[in-house]
Amino acid sequence: MKKIILPAFIMLLAVSSKDNQFSKYEIEGGYFSCLVPSSWDLKRDKRGDEEYKTYEIKLNGPGRTWIYVSYYSKDNEDFKDYKNYIDRNTKDGLGRKNSDIGKYSDAKPFKSGKIKGFEIIKELKEYVSLESKSSDAYWVKERIAVIPAKEGFFVLSYSAKKSDFEKYHPVYKKVLSSFIPGK
Repeated sequence: MKKIILPAFIMLLAVSSKDNQFSKYEIEGGYFSCLVPSSWDLKRDKRGDEEYKTYEIKLNGPGRTWIYVSYYSKDNEDFKDYKNYIDRNTKDGLGRKNSDIGKYSDAKPFKSGKIKGFEIIKELKEYVSLESKSSDAYWVKERIAVIPAKEGFFVLSYSAKKSDFEKYHPVYKKVLSSFIPGK
Protein backbone atom coordinates (compact mmCIF):
# COMPACT_ATOMS: atom_id res chain seq x y z
CA MET A 1 0.00 0.00 0.00
CA LYS A 2 2.79 2.46 0.94
CA LYS A 3 4.51 1.68 -2.37
CA ILE A 4 1.47 2.96 -4.30
CA ILE A 5 0.77 6.04 -2.19
CA LEU A 6 4.30 7.47 -2.26
CA PRO A 7 4.66 7.54 -6.09
CA ALA A 8 1.16 9.02 -6.40
CA PHE A 9 2.07 11.72 -3.88
CA ILE A 10 5.32 12.54 -5.72
CA MET A 11 3.42 12.74 -9.01
CA LEU A 12 0.87 15.10 -7.43
CA LEU A 13 3.68 17.34 -6.15
CA ALA A 14 5.26 17.45 -9.61
CA VAL A 15 1.98 18.49 -11.21
CA SER A 16 1.28 21.09 -8.52
CA SER A 17 4.73 22.65 -8.74
CA LYS A 18 4.52 22.79 -12.56
CA ASP A 19 1.16 24.58 -12.32
CA ASN A 20 2.62 27.10 -9.86
CA GLN A 21 5.76 28.00 -11.82
CA PHE A 22 6.16 31.53 -13.08
CA SER A 23 8.65 33.15 -15.39
CA LYS A 24 9.54 36.80 -15.86
CA TYR A 25 8.11 38.52 -18.92
CA GLU A 26 9.06 41.96 -20.23
CA ILE A 27 7.11 43.35 -23.14
CA GLU A 28 9.10 44.73 -26.05
CA GLY A 29 9.44 48.47 -25.78
CA GLY A 30 9.85 48.31 -22.01
CA TYR A 31 6.23 49.25 -21.22
CA PHE A 32 5.94 46.73 -18.36
CA SER A 33 7.23 43.51 -16.88
CA CYS A 34 5.62 40.90 -14.64
CA LEU A 35 5.67 37.25 -13.75
CA VAL A 36 3.54 35.00 -15.97
CA PRO A 37 2.34 31.45 -15.22
CA SER A 38 4.45 28.99 -17.21
CA SER A 39 1.58 26.58 -17.78
CA TRP A 40 -0.71 29.25 -19.30
CA ASP A 41 -0.60 30.17 -22.99
CA LEU A 42 0.76 33.68 -23.67
CA LYS A 43 -0.64 35.54 -26.71
CA ARG A 44 0.52 38.82 -28.19
CA ASP A 45 -0.56 40.76 -31.28
CA LYS A 46 2.42 43.02 -32.08
CA ARG A 47 0.82 44.45 -35.21
CA GLY A 48 -2.37 45.28 -33.28
CA ASP A 49 -0.31 46.81 -30.47
CA GLU A 50 1.30 49.27 -32.87
CA GLU A 51 -1.92 50.00 -34.75
CA TYR A 52 -4.04 50.71 -31.65
CA LYS A 53 -1.23 52.00 -29.40
CA THR A 54 -2.22 49.48 -26.75
CA TYR A 55 0.57 47.09 -25.79
CA GLU A 56 -0.69 43.94 -24.13
CA ILE A 57 -0.40 40.27 -23.48
CA LYS A 58 -3.19 37.77 -22.92
CA LEU A 59 -2.60 34.82 -20.63
CA ASN A 60 -5.00 31.96 -21.41
CA GLY A 61 -5.59 29.69 -18.44
CA PRO A 62 -7.75 26.62 -17.99
CA GLY A 63 -11.26 26.72 -19.45
CA ARG A 64 -12.76 30.19 -19.73
CA THR A 65 -10.04 31.90 -17.66
CA TRP A 66 -7.65 34.62 -18.74
CA ILE A 67 -5.55 37.56 -17.63
CA TYR A 68 -4.73 40.62 -19.72
CA VAL A 69 -1.79 42.86 -18.90
CA SER A 70 -2.04 46.06 -20.93
CA TYR A 71 -0.47 49.46 -21.41
CA TYR A 72 -2.75 52.02 -23.07
CA SER A 73 -0.53 54.78 -24.44
CA LYS A 74 -1.82 58.36 -24.42
CA ASP A 75 -2.49 57.93 -28.16
CA ASN A 76 -4.49 54.68 -27.85
CA GLU A 77 -7.56 54.23 -30.05
CA ASP A 78 -10.02 53.20 -27.31
CA PHE A 79 -9.92 55.42 -24.22
CA LYS A 80 -9.18 59.11 -23.64
CA ASP A 81 -7.50 58.36 -20.30
CA TYR A 82 -7.75 56.06 -17.28
CA LYS A 83 -10.82 57.94 -16.01
CA ASN A 84 -12.62 57.22 -19.29
CA TYR A 85 -11.65 53.54 -18.97
CA ILE A 86 -13.05 53.42 -15.43
CA ASP A 87 -16.25 55.21 -16.46
CA ARG A 88 -16.89 52.74 -19.28
CA ASN A 89 -16.15 49.67 -17.13
CA THR A 90 -18.25 50.53 -14.06
CA LYS A 91 -21.61 50.45 -15.87
CA ASP A 92 -23.19 48.81 -18.88
CA GLY A 93 -23.80 50.46 -22.25
CA LEU A 94 -27.09 51.91 -20.96
CA GLY A 95 -25.45 53.44 -17.89
CA ARG A 96 -26.80 50.84 -15.42
CA LYS A 97 -24.78 49.53 -12.46
CA ASN A 98 -26.98 46.44 -12.08
CA SER A 99 -29.18 44.49 -14.46
CA ASP A 100 -30.17 40.88 -15.06
CA ILE A 101 -27.00 40.43 -17.16
CA GLY A 102 -24.41 42.52 -15.31
CA LYS A 103 -23.30 43.87 -11.93
CA TYR A 104 -20.66 46.61 -11.74
CA SER A 105 -18.80 47.96 -8.72
CA ASP A 106 -17.54 51.49 -8.31
CA ALA A 107 -13.80 51.93 -8.77
CA LYS A 108 -12.06 51.72 -5.41
CA PRO A 109 -8.47 52.76 -4.64
CA PHE A 110 -6.03 49.88 -4.16
CA LYS A 111 -2.34 49.41 -3.48
CA SER A 112 -0.14 46.44 -4.36
CA GLY A 113 3.45 46.94 -3.25
CA LYS A 114 4.50 50.31 -4.69
CA ILE A 115 1.70 50.30 -7.26
CA LYS A 116 -1.37 52.47 -6.63
CA GLY A 117 -4.48 52.54 -8.73
CA PHE A 118 -8.15 51.69 -8.85
CA GLU A 119 -9.92 48.36 -8.76
CA ILE A 120 -13.18 47.37 -10.43
CA ILE A 121 -15.11 44.16 -9.84
CA LYS A 122 -17.86 43.17 -12.24
CA GLU A 123 -19.98 40.15 -13.01
CA LEU A 124 -21.38 39.53 -16.46
CA LYS A 125 -23.72 36.90 -17.79
CA GLU A 126 -22.38 35.10 -20.85
CA TYR A 127 -24.34 32.82 -23.12
CA VAL A 128 -23.02 29.62 -24.63
CA SER A 129 -24.70 30.58 -27.91
CA LEU A 130 -25.27 34.17 -28.99
CA GLU A 131 -28.29 33.07 -31.03
CA SER A 132 -30.13 31.81 -27.96
CA LYS A 133 -30.49 33.43 -24.56
CA SER A 134 -31.56 30.14 -23.09
CA SER A 135 -30.55 28.48 -19.87
CA ASP A 136 -27.14 27.83 -21.42
CA ALA A 137 -25.66 30.84 -19.65
CA TYR A 138 -23.10 31.29 -16.93
CA TRP A 139 -21.73 34.16 -14.86
CA VAL A 140 -18.24 35.53 -15.40
CA LYS A 141 -16.47 37.50 -12.68
CA GLU A 142 -13.81 40.07 -13.52
CA ARG A 143 -11.31 41.90 -11.36
CA ILE A 144 -9.64 44.85 -13.03
CA ALA A 145 -6.72 46.95 -11.77
CA VAL A 146 -6.37 50.36 -13.46
CA ILE A 147 -3.03 52.07 -12.84
CA PRO A 148 -2.50 55.67 -14.01
CA ALA A 149 0.82 56.51 -15.67
CA LYS A 150 2.51 59.75 -16.77
CA GLU A 151 1.51 59.14 -20.38
CA GLY A 152 -1.36 56.66 -20.59
CA PHE A 153 -2.32 53.96 -18.12
CA PHE A 154 -2.03 50.25 -17.32
CA VAL A 155 -4.77 47.66 -16.91
CA LEU A 156 -4.44 44.20 -15.41
CA SER A 157 -7.68 42.27 -15.77
CA TYR A 158 -8.60 38.80 -14.61
CA SER A 159 -11.68 37.04 -15.93
CA ALA A 160 -13.06 33.59 -15.13
CA LYS A 161 -16.34 31.76 -14.79
CA LYS A 162 -17.69 32.81 -11.41
CA SER A 163 -17.55 29.17 -10.30
CA ASP A 164 -13.77 29.11 -11.07
CA PHE A 165 -12.89 32.64 -9.96
CA GLU A 166 -11.40 31.81 -6.54
CA LYS A 167 -9.56 28.78 -7.92
CA TYR A 168 -7.38 30.84 -10.29
CA HIS A 169 -7.42 34.15 -8.41
CA PRO A 170 -4.02 33.45 -6.75
CA VAL A 171 -2.45 33.40 -10.22
CA TYR A 172 -3.80 36.89 -10.92
CA LYS A 173 -2.60 38.11 -7.52
CA LYS A 174 0.91 36.84 -8.32
CA VAL A 175 0.92 38.58 -11.71
CA LEU A 176 -0.36 41.82 -10.15
CA SER A 177 2.06 41.77 -7.20
CA SER A 178 5.00 41.25 -9.60
CA PHE A 179 3.89 43.96 -12.05
CA ILE A 180 6.44 46.70 -12.75
CA PRO A 181 5.40 49.61 -14.96
CA GLY A 182 7.95 50.77 -17.52
CA LYS A 183 8.38 53.96 -19.52
